[in-house]
Amino acid sequence: GERVFPEGTKLTEGDQGVVTKLAGAVLTVQETLLTGSTLEEATPEEPSGAPSGLKQAVMLEEKLLLARLQGLVERAAALAEDVRTREAGMLKAMDDALGQRFRREMAAIKGLIHVIKSAVESEERIPHQLRLETTDLIVDNDARLYALL
Repeated sequence: GERVFPEGTKLTEGDQGVVTKLAGAVLTVQETLLTGSTLEEATPEEPSGAPSGLKQAVMLEEKLLLARLQGLVERAAALAEDVRTREAGMLKAMDDALGQRFRREMAAIKGLIHVIKSAVESEERIPHQLRLETTDLIVDNDARLYALL
């Protein structure tokens, strides 16, 4: 449709015509960018009465926009690769830490088994409290399991 300017607008009729044509060109650019077509496909020739060089200016802006978008895509890809690299490093560090902790917990369990096995084989009571705290075997000499007679 035709563009309607509010009453009291300070544009001359000629300026209003140019603004209307520019608005049409902007809508064409929006439509072509949304549909993925190029401006050459969408606007084979300048509309009659449009300012000279409008098509070239719009095509230049499209090329600049596409170049900026390509730069953003490349930057996003580089950031995604950096995140993947950091993730791999973090997963390896976590795996190493869990492996070390597992080995320390197993060593503490083996120590507890050794103490209990020695007490059973020697047919002696275990006089002190034994407990596992994460990766440590604690032999609490202050806590007795039974009263000494």
